[in-house]
Amino acid sequence: MLFKTSAPNRKLSVFGALLLAVTSSLFAAPAHAATGTINIVPSGGVPEGSGWTYSNGQITPSSNITINASDLSAKLALGPVVVNADRI
Repeated sequence: MLFKTSAPNRKLSVFGALLLAVTSSLFAAPAHAATGTINIVPSGGVPEGSGWTYSNGQITPSSNITINASDLSAKLALGPVVVNADRI
Protein backbone atom coordinates (compact mmCIF):
# COMPACT_ATOMS: atom_id res chain seq x y z
CA MET A 1 0.00 0.00 0.00
CA LEU A 2 1.34 3.46 -0.91
CA PHE A 3 1.01 6.51 1.31
CA LYS A 4 1.04 10.11 0.20
CA THR A 5 3.05 12.60 2.22
CA SER A 6 1.29 15.74 3.25
CA ALA A 7 2.89 19.19 3.45
CA PRO A 8 2.99 19.30 7.29
CA ASN A 9 4.93 16.01 7.41
CA ARG A 10 7.41 17.36 4.88
CA LYS A 11 7.99 20.45 7.00
CA LEU A 12 8.55 18.26 10.02
CA SER A 13 11.08 16.16 8.06
CA VAL A 14 13.01 19.27 7.02
CA PHE A 15 12.98 20.50 10.61
CA GLY A 16 14.18 17.08 11.83
CA ALA A 17 17.05 17.05 9.31
CA LEU A 18 18.08 20.58 10.30
CA LEU A 19 17.93 19.69 14.00
CA LEU A 20 20.10 16.61 13.37
CA ALA A 21 22.66 18.64 11.43
CA VAL A 22 22.90 21.34 14.13
CA THR A 23 23.16 18.93 17.07
CA SER A 24 25.71 16.78 15.23
CA SER A 25 27.94 19.78 14.66
CA LEU A 26 27.68 20.77 18.32
CA PHE A 27 28.76 17.36 19.57
CA ALA A 28 31.50 16.96 16.95
CA ALA A 29 33.35 20.02 18.24
CA PRO A 30 36.88 19.34 19.50
CA ALA A 31 37.34 18.94 23.25
CA HIS A 32 40.12 21.55 23.32
CA ALA A 33 40.93 24.50 21.11
CA ALA A 34 44.03 23.98 19.01
CA THR A 35 46.78 26.40 20.00
CA GLY A 36 49.93 25.23 18.31
CA THR A 37 51.84 23.36 15.66
CA ILE A 38 52.76 19.69 16.01
CA ASN A 39 55.85 18.28 14.30
CA ILE A 40 56.10 14.49 14.32
CA VAL A 41 59.72 13.37 14.66
CA PRO A 42 61.50 9.99 14.94
CA SER A 43 63.09 10.98 18.27
CA GLY A 44 63.69 13.97 20.50
CA GLY A 45 60.04 14.95 20.93
CA VAL A 46 58.53 16.14 24.19
CA PRO A 47 56.70 13.66 26.42
CA GLU A 48 52.95 13.74 27.02
CA GLY A 49 52.08 16.41 29.59
CA SER A 50 54.98 18.64 28.51
CA GLY A 51 53.26 20.75 25.88
CA TRP A 52 50.60 18.31 24.69
CA THR A 53 47.77 16.26 26.14
CA TYR A 54 45.85 13.16 25.11
CA SER A 55 42.21 12.98 26.15
CA ASN A 56 39.18 11.19 24.69
CA GLY A 57 41.12 10.16 21.59
CA GLN A 58 42.47 13.65 20.89
CA ILE A 59 46.03 14.95 20.95
CA THR A 60 46.08 18.70 21.61
CA PRO A 61 49.18 20.90 21.89
CA SER A 62 49.37 23.87 24.25
CA SER A 63 52.19 25.42 22.16
CA ASN A 64 54.38 24.60 19.16
CA ILE A 65 55.84 21.17 19.93
CA THR A 66 57.42 18.01 18.55
CA ILE A 67 55.95 14.56 19.25
CA ASN A 68 57.81 11.30 18.83
CA ALA A 69 56.31 9.10 16.13
CA SER A 70 56.37 6.24 18.66
CA ASP A 71 54.11 8.25 21.02
CA LEU A 72 51.62 8.80 18.20
CA SER A 73 51.79 5.10 17.28
CA ALA A 74 51.09 4.14 20.91
CA LYS A 75 47.96 6.32 20.93
CA LEU A 76 46.83 4.86 17.60
CA ALA A 77 47.13 1.39 19.12
CA LEU A 78 44.43 2.45 21.61
CA GLY A 79 41.98 3.41 18.83
CA PRO A 80 41.19 6.27 16.48
CA VAL A 81 43.10 9.49 17.16
CA VAL A 82 42.32 13.10 16.27
CA VAL A 83 45.33 15.43 16.16
CA ASN A 84 43.83 18.77 17.13
CA ALA A 85 46.42 21.39 16.13
CA ASP A 86 46.61 24.57 14.13
CA ARG A 87 49.18 22.89 11.90
CA ILE A 88 50.71 19.41 11.65
